[in-house]
Amino acid sequence: MEAKGREKSYLLKNPALLKELEKISMRDETIASNAIENIYNSVDIFALSEGKIAATSSSALFLGNYYNALLKIKKNPDLQINSDTIKMLHHFLFEEGGKFKNKDVFITEKGRKIRFKSVSPDLTAKYIKNLCISFEEYIQDIRMPQLIVISSFVFDFLCIHPFLDGNGRVSRLLTNLLLIQNGFEALRYISLDKIIKRHSDNYYQALYESSKGWHKQKHDMDYWHVFFLSVIRDAYTEIFSKIEQSDGRSNKTEIIKNVVSSKKGEFTLAELQRELPSISNAMIRKVLTQLKEQYKVATRGKGRGAHWKVIL
Repeated sequence: MEAKGREKSYLLKNPALLKELEKISMRDETIASNAIENIYNSVDIFALSEGKIAATSSSALFLGNYYNALLKIKKNPDLQINSDTIKMLHHFLFEEGGKFKNKDVFITEKGRKIRFKSVSPDLTAKYIKNLCISFEEYIQDIRMPQLIVISSFVFDFLCIHPFLDGNGRVSRLLTNLLLIQNGFEALRYISLDKIIKRHSDNYYQALYESSKGWHKQKHDMDYWHVFFLSVIRDAYTEIFSKIEQSDGRSNKTEIIKNVVSSKKGEFTLAELQRELPSISNAMIRKVLTQLKEQYKVATRGKGRGAHWKVIL
């Protein structure tokens, strides 16, 4: 995905802004993810999370639990993708949670017409285990686009519907976790759920269309993939726009220096150019030359094939 390749240059522009954006995005994520499930409350989420106020209703408790679950994911992005992690995320949301369903769950349309029958309770644990194993295999296959693998995982999780309640919220927590784990760093600073809520009709329609024939493996994933990827596209557009608007005169020299200083071992000019597509090649060469004259980097070889290394 082209946007992923542009991340580093954008994320180095304004670290202070990113810290603030991440905090705001977590609040927005919490409000939107619960609103998708028709759970609303005007409670101060930051004060609630910090223990400055107590939850006085179930809706406030749901929001507080979701925010804290997001916080745990951001602080522990290396969580393994397995049944235990999925149960743990559910337990973060519900004090009595963390257990797979013990009865059939039917997904209904406006509370009446049955739209989809999820996996039966006796097969749920097996399906979740196989889903996690398959995900690990596909995400490591360089021939498979990462976003398609993540999109498929989230969709199949929703079809399995392992819990009696909270499946949508757990699926969105998992989405955040998987995107962070697989290098989509910019998405830490924007609320995906806010975008989903904005297009909630399309969200449910995509789920409905792609779930037809799922049990017989005759379903069409295109509807869901198109929706999922459109959310990711919108998220990148929004976060890049916010960063650009906050500092249109960002110092490109400092951005290049920050990227160079983060390098471990040798690197080439071509590598820097791929990481900094918004900065001209001439500018990158100029800064490298300055750093060399300051004895902060050393070079081996000449031209585009030269290898550079940070020495100070």
